[in-house]
Amino acid sequence: MIDLTGKRIVVLAGTKGIGYGVSEFLLKSGANVFFCSRSEANVRDTLNSLSWAGDRVSGTTCNLTKADSIERFFAKVGERYGKINGLFFNTGGPPPGRFEEIPLDLWDITYELLVRSAVKATQEALKIAERESSFVYLTSVAVKEPVPNLILSNSIRMSILGLVKTLSKEVTPDTGIRFNVVMPGYIRTQRVEEVARSRAIKMGKKIEDVMSEMVSNVPLKRMGEPWEVGALVAFLMSDLSKYINGAAIPIDGGLLNSII
Repeated sequence: MIDLTGKRIVVLAGTKGIGYGVSEFLLKSGANVFFCSRSEANVRDTLNSLSWAGDRVSGTTCNLTKADSIERFFAKVGERYGKINGLFFNTGGPPPGRFEEIPLDLWDITYELLVRSAVKATQEALKIAERESSFVYLTSVAVKEPVPNLILSNSIRMSILGLVKTLSKEVTPDTGIRFNVVMPGYIRTQRVEEVARSRAIKMGKKIEDVMSEMVSNVPLKRMGEPWEVGALVAFLMSDLSKYINGAAIPIDGGLLNSII
């Protein structure tokens, strides 16, 4: 098991799916975790679910599309921890759909959700980050190869790669903070089920058949589990990865066809 004892790590959108898997794995690795969710009920349920971690787990609400909400959240993190050693940037995904189905205002909303929130969260996290901290950003394999029926994700998540690579060049030399990206493929979450359901409706198929088709091109012939993403994030938060910076790492069971 990776040892993160004493590390203080912020997990955004940490109550469902991959976010929850990351929160849980970090806690099992000994870290202190402060997570957020837009939903008070989700925060409460997650605190109950992770109560075995005692005072190492904290959480509160935050609307990641609102700059002032992000500011208030990180102020609470600062009050709780003083300084942090890591940030896991994560948000909910945009709705599925083809280009002709997406109204213009939804492009603006998706930009706020996926990119503007990342910029603001990074600005606030840097104010309270220890030297040699680790910032990890969740995107998707869609930044390497477009995923059918996900025009918003395919297009807008690309910005995170440019942001993180630039941060690794501009910020790292003065702070020692590392910036990396993880790119999940098909992970068994409610989000993947929603994508599968949308495809099933369009194709007139059963959702079970669509989910089987999704993994047909995955060499490991299965979906990943949220805890497996958590294991990768924990590695990137640990001292074992201290020479990994500016990287985009897939966790997709071999789904991507690109060589690099």
